Amino acid sequence: MKKGEVTVYLSLIFILLLSFIGSIIESASIQVSKNYKRGDMDRAMESVFAEYQIELLKEYDIFALEGTYETGQFSYDNIWDRIVYYGGGEASREMNGIRLLTDNNAQAFQEQILAYMEHKLGITELNKLTGNSADWTWQEDQIDDYQSEDATVQEQMNESLAEAEEALPEEENPLVNISNIKQSSLLNIVVSNPEQLSQKQIDLSSVPSGRTMQKGHGTFSTRITNQVLTKAAIGEYVLEQFEHYLVAEETNSILYQIEYLLGGKASDMENLKYVVNRIIMLRFVTNYAYILTDAQKQAEASALALSLCTLLTVPGIAEMVKHSILLGWAYGESIMDARSLLNGKKVAIVKNAENWQLSLSGLLTLGTAEDTKEGADTEGGLDYQGYLRILLFTTDQDTLAMRALDMIELNLRLNQDLTFFRADNCISAMTIKSQYSLRRGIQYEFGTNFGYQ
Repeated sequence: MKKGEVTVYLSLIFILLLSFIGSIIESASIQVSKNYKRGDMDRAMESVFAEYQIELLKEYDIFALEGTYETGQFSYDNIWDRIVYYGGGEASREMNGIRLLTDNNAQAFQEQILAYMEHKLGITELNKLTGNSADWTWQEDQIDDYQSEDATVQEQMNESLAEAEEALPEEENPLVNISNIKQSSLLNIVVSNPEQLSQKQIDLSSVPSGRTMQKGHGTFSTRITNQVLTKAAIGEYVLEQFEHYLVAEETNSILYQIEYLLGGKASDMENLKYVVNRIIMLRFVTNYAYILTDAQKQAEASALALSLCTLLTVPGIAEMVKHSILLGWAYGESIMDARSLLNGKKVAIVKNAENWQLSLSGLLTLGTAEDTKEGADTEGGLDYQGYLRILLFTTDQDTLAMRALDMIELNLRLNQDLTFFRADNCISAMTIKSQYSLRRGIQYEFGTNFGYQ
């Protein structure tokens, strides 16, 4: 009887053991099946993203999946078909998140630029480029203050003269000439061959920054943590990838490209004028700061002011005129600096008595038929590209990135004949939720993420 009890007990244990082993095998089998599905989807996603837009990479070192597959019609069906083609299998799929190059002020584009420039230059070299950022920002901030000071001096002087019903003589008066210059076309005064400037224009409503764009959705992390470093990286990328006025004159570029990125205007003339004016104002800040320390130039300005005010009875007018002459002289010197830069020459970052170009008598003829000076070349100075670097750094990086995508789209559509290409159809990352049916009606749901870093 005892032997029978043991046999039954062992039989039950054996059955339980078989059930346990069978459960383990079934669980392992299901887990293996899940792993296969995940593996299939991972490989399919990697294969899909391997179909990046090749011309975008070749021309601009940017990775993106062209979402229309050269049809011009953006659709998730294009992506689902490619996933199935690459072995993703039949499943129910949902796009949980998709990130386009243009989303969030081209953040994905900015991140790729940062990664590219870090890889090319190294973080150490990239950090060196930010060494003068504080000076650049200070100069930009001072522009408004100096312009305000100039306007205030002119207003006070004009009000004083009007109250006394008197006026400064026009002969030998550089202030008259400076006023005429400010009201005329700067390009005609600064550029040696204004008649040869590009007349090309673009339709701003057709480029990404000016049109209603397709938008992605979902949340994606960002690698941009240092705004100063990112601004420096974008500036260097722009200088490497796009042409500016001096180069465009030689290559017959479709536009003054960097000037467009800075100005955002419809025509080359407007963009070049914008850039030239900003360069002049940057130079005005440093030139005016210097002239206030030059005793010789102060004395010359004072003597001329006294000469112009000899017959006037307005109290304190000579000091106002002197101040105005110094402001006008610094502005005229800045025009000469711009001439040098646009002629491919270099300009001293900080002026001194030796490298100051414009005499007070030269201020009287600046911009007239008698003005034949082309601008000096200063050894060790900063060239046009150097000033573009400053302007790029002091321009809002989101605005700069979107305009860079404008130019990339235009260049690829016109130069590479990619008429289907639109920046807001370019995918940089995706998050897909997939649901597969396993055996015995088991449903398996998981997410797959992939993106260009």
